[in-house]
Amino acid sequence: MEAGMGCQPVPGGFLSRASNGRAVAALCAALLIRAVPPLAALAWTGGGRAFHAPDTASYLACAESLARGDGFAAGGEPEIYRTPGFPLLLVPGVLAGRPAAVTIPLQVALGSLTAWLVYRLAGLLSSSRRAALAAMMLFAVEPLSVLYCGILLSETLFAAALTLAALLLARRASGGGRGSLVGAALALSASAYVRPVSYWLPPPAAAYLLWAGRRRGARRAALGAGAFLAICAALTGAWRVRNRVETGYGGFSAVSDDALYYYHGAAVEAASSGESYYDVRRRMCSGEDPRRPAIDPGPARPAPPQRYAGMAAEGLAIIRAHPMAFAAIYAKGLARTLLDPGAADWLKYLGFYREGGGLLGETVDRGLARTVLSLPRRHPGVFWTGLGLGLLLLAYLVAAAAGLLSRPGPGAGAPALALAYILLLSGGPNALARFRHPAMPLLCVFAGIGLEAAARGRRGAER
Repeated sequence: MEAGMGCQPVPGGFLSRASNGRAVAALCAALLIRAVPPLAALAWTGGGRAFHAPDTASYLACAESLARGDGFAAGGEPEIYRTPGFPLLLVPGVLAGRPAAVTIPLQVALGSLTAWLVYRLAGLLSSSRRAALAAMMLFAVEPLSVLYCGILLSETLFAAALTLAALLLARRASGGGRGSLVGAALALSASAYVRPVSYWLPPPAAAYLLWAGRRRGARRAALGAGAFLAICAALTGAWRVRNRVETGYGGFSAVSDDALYYYHGAAVEAASSGESYYDVRRRMCSGEDPRRPAIDPGPARPAPPQRYAGMAAEGLAIIRAHPMAFAAIYAKGLARTLLDPGAADWLKYLGFYREGGGLLGETVDRGLARTVLSLPRRHPGVFWTGLGLGLLLLAYLVAAAAGLLSRPGPGAGAPALALAYILLLSGGPNALARFRHPAMPLLCVFAGIGLEAAARGRRGAER
């Protein structure tokens, strides 16, 4: 048994307070580190435009409708593209007339709460305060997680909900009771209302609970997994019912239909025709493509509900006609999600790189390697910032791999499953570092465990 903090069990109670000064200091550091970039961006850009991204306006429109008491709508019509999770977080700021000034401090607090969840999860899996503290410190300074606390986007809220779900799933798999099971279902369902990407995560999570609980009896495990799946299905199914009743659209969110057509379909069409990705997208958005009917009334307006099914069908038809091209594009997107250091995102935020600089389209058209090789000449700031952030990202990935290989506790399958799910669903032409963001708390959990395992091995070798 190690002296000091090593190998001491972290208290299992979810609401128990971190009991050592180092953990509290790391939590305070996470809070302060997340508070600095918004202040710097405000000073350097001379206004609040850094806090807005292209998607921000649509979230604000939904929040304004909620604040007026008009229901979840945009442009006077029921909204089916966005889900209500993040707009609800924006409502207090909208009511105050200062969305950024109110919401960004809330996101800074949420980011710090996620750091605490990382601490609890790493401690649960490793039974080591050293590993838990290392994981929290890694997350406290993780660049993507710091950056997106200062942008009016759903990333920070989604990462918090997903990490909470992973923690409660891990507790259930480690022998926790019904509270952990119900809490995990609630947190995972809430995450889907923030970002629909997690909508399909409950079935594999239920399968994991069934497998993890087999040692305590097949019947108990089956009942628990079934109850978990039923709660998730009821909670997310309620939104599908709402969409069907109010608009005739039967899905959970139209964002997936939009992505199939305007992103995946456009990229495959560009690859098969030899055209530019952005040129094909513009043509498809405007309905100018003579080979297919106009599906969308224009790039500035959402499609009517009845058109989204057609968009999804047309996107799938393009993919089925060129499956190898789609597979290659999707795999390249996965690589970008995993390896993009996020340099352009940071430089945009601080006003050193303009929005819509064209790097995404160039990467899709020319490939990641050729785009990176051209950066020193064309975008030296992006290149050198990316080099530094890339080396840091590589260290995180190596440490996380070491943590996974160290065989952490029985609940490790829950965060590993969520991590793999988020990364595997993030491929395609629009994949960037932003898509990796919700996986970073979970990656930091395994990275902290990996660092502690390496340190323990070194100490053992010295003895």
